[in-house]
Amino acid sequence: MNHARTSSMPHAQPLITAMAIAVVVALALPACTKRELSEDQAVDLLAKKVNADGLYPASRQGECLSFAVEQRLDERFEIAVREKHGEGCPGDPGTGPVLDRFEVQGDGKLRRYDPIAGAYVDYTAAQPASGG
Repeated sequence: MNHARTSSMPHAQPLITAMAIAVVVALALPACTKRELSEDQAVDLLAKKVNADGLYPASRQGECLSFAVEQRLDERFEIAVREKHGEGCPGDPGTGPVLDRFEVQGDGKLRRYDPIAGAYVDYTAAQPASGG
């Protein structure tokens, strides 16, 4: 006697396998598309943005600015924008005052430090320099 069981749903196994693969791909996709910036990329992104927006017109299109990463937190960088003095830029070469502070997030979003609020806020190009 042959007692082999036959499934009443012969196509169920391929369907379950396809669904399992779809779930794995859906869960893995955000990790694959997640953008992680390096320190250099974060500084470059910020420099290009503030220069394109004309945020510091006296900086000779960015030639008299420097960018210093002050802190890296998870997937974001806190960067100070400083005046560069000397080497053709006006001012005392022994100083480099902070003009602004920005947070560059891993997805490229920029947030600017608001000293009155004491927090980073979404950056919009129309904002004047905060001075600190």
